Amino acid sequence: MPIRKFALVLGFTCFALLAPLGTTRNPHAQEREKIRVAISTVSFTFLVNLIARDAGIFKKHGLDVETILVAGPAQAAALAAGEIDYNSSFVPGLLLAAKGLPFTVVMATTKTPLFYIMARPDISKANLAGKKVAVSRVGSQSHALTRSMIKQAGINPDAVTYIQTGSTSNSYSALTAGSVDAATLSIPFNVLMKQKGFNQLVSTSNVGVFPNTGLQVPRAKLDKNRAQVKRMVRAFLDSLKYIANEKDRVSDYIQRIGSSAPMWRSKLTESFFRRFQWMEKLVWRRCKIISIKPIETARFRSGRM
Repeated sequence: MPIRKFALVLGFTCFALLAPLGTTRNPHAQEREKIRVAISTVSFTFLVNLIARDAGIFKKHGLDVETILVAGPAQAAALAAGEIDYNSSFVPGLLLAAKGLPFTVVMATTKTPLFYIMARPDISKANLAGKKVAVSRVGSQSHALTRSMIKQAGINPDAVTYIQTGSTSNSYSALTAGSVDAATLSIPFNVLMKQKGFNQLVSTSNVGVFPNTGLQVPRAKLDKNRAQVKRMVRAFLDSLKYIANEKDRVSDYIQRIGSSAPMWRSKLTESFFRRFQWMEKLVWRRCKIISIKPIETARFRSGRM
């Protein structure tokens, strides 16, 4: 099965990252529940997942979590088929939930994805209109955010041509090769382009609330095993607290799994700490996010599960 093959590759990658953070041991832990959680890429986007695993936080909560790499559109299908227990990249599932599929988002870990429009050295906001901008997929969240960023820059979003590349790495390659004038990129691709002298025109820092990572679960699982879902939420909250309190360790962790040059590493780390500050206030108030209505992802109900 392709998902299992991805899991083996991902497990090998993560083993090498375990040492920098160490683990939190729970000598009184009983046999841990085996859980499969899907992420769409091994990147900083899923830092909460990676920290929870590599710092031993899942184990502390009695969870034996297998992190599985699943491509975006396949995640919802895998969740519906029971091949995974949770999905941490929940936008595709939200779209299906809006059509009636019984998926529920029980927690969001980010306010807005970190995207940046990077352009050739001769391209600026003033002359972006009429140019070709690469996006991973037309109609995706990154495409919608690209339009929002362009509008934020004072440009009509319909005044540019959107080129679908299939992935952020492909958009990076297209911009490097000169086949497009600009591209919507995530970390670390924007950092790499900046090192090459490309311009950063705008980012998602001020486009509003667009959560895209967290925990999505089938409604049936939430109804039948609510206790496990609560443990997963608590583990994610502990991971967020770890990110807030152990900034030196997390900075070192980010630098070890990143590919940026030393001169950009501090800026890279600062970006991630700002990214998670939105959730930090909820952590300190000991809130438990228990549901997010499909599509209306900016509205949260907090309380006890």
